[in-house]
Amino acid sequence: MPECQQGELARQLQNTRFATTADDDTFLVADYPLVPTRRRFWEKVLRNTDHSGTKAQLRSQLQIVFEATRQTATASVGTVVPADFIYDQISPDLINSGELEREYNEIILKQRDGSKEGNLRSSLCALIFLIGKLPRTPGADDGVRANAETLIDLLVSDLRTDRPKLEQQIPKLSCSHSSWMPAISWRWNPNIVSRRVRVYFGRTTSTDAGPPSSMTTSASIRSVRTCCGRGQSRL
Repeated sequence: MPECQQGELARQLQNTRFATTADDDTFLVADYPLVPTRRRFWEKVLRNTDHSGTKAQLRSQLQIVFEATRQTATASVGTVVPADFIYDQISPDLINSGELEREYNEIILKQRDGSKEGNLRSSLCALIFLIGKLPRTPGADDGVRANAETLIDLLVSDLRTDRPKLEQQIPKLSCSHSSWMPAISWRWNPNIVSRRVRVYFGRTTSTDAGPPSSMTTSASIRSVRTCCGRGQSRL
C-alpha cells in the first residue's frame, strides 16, 4: 500500500482504543477492504447492541464482511468500507430487539434522497447512532465521540481523495443546516438532575459539570432525530 494511504490509515481514530497499532500491519491485507480500526469499531458496536448474541457470532460477522467486500469488489485499490455500512446490516435486528425505534430508522433512510448531500446526511446520522451505543462508563469507554474528526475518520472510503472533500462537506452541512445538527438530551436521574448536551461538530457544551455516563438508546435516537431535521429534543 502506498505511503500516503498508510498515513491516512494511521491517523484514523487517534487517541481512542480503536487507533492503529503495530500489529495491524499483520492483518491489513487479510482484512482489506475492512481496515483494522473499523473492524474494532464494528466488533464493539455488535457487542453493545446484539444482546441475543446472534450478530456477534462468527458466521454473522463473516456475512457482514462478505457483503462489505462485495460492495467494494469493483473499486480501485485503496477503497475501503466506510464504517456506516454496518448500520443497514444490523438495523432490522436492532428494530426487532427494541434497540432502535422504527420511526427513527425511517428518518435515517429518508435522508437518502438520491443526492450526495442526502446520502452523507444519512451516513452521519447512522454513525452518530452507532457511536451513541458505545459504553461511556469508566474502564469501558473507548474514547470515541461523534465529533467532526471522528465522523470523517469513519467515513473515508477512498484513502487517496476522500478526506479533503469530507473536511469541506461536513462543516458546510453543519453550518448551512443548523436544524439537523445533532443535539442530545438525556436525563441522568429523574429525581436528582437533568442534563442537556448540544453536540456541535468538534465542540461539546454542557449545562452542568461531571463526566458523562453511558448513553441510553433514547438519547442516541434523539441525536438522530435532531440530526435529521426534527429539531432539539426536550425531556
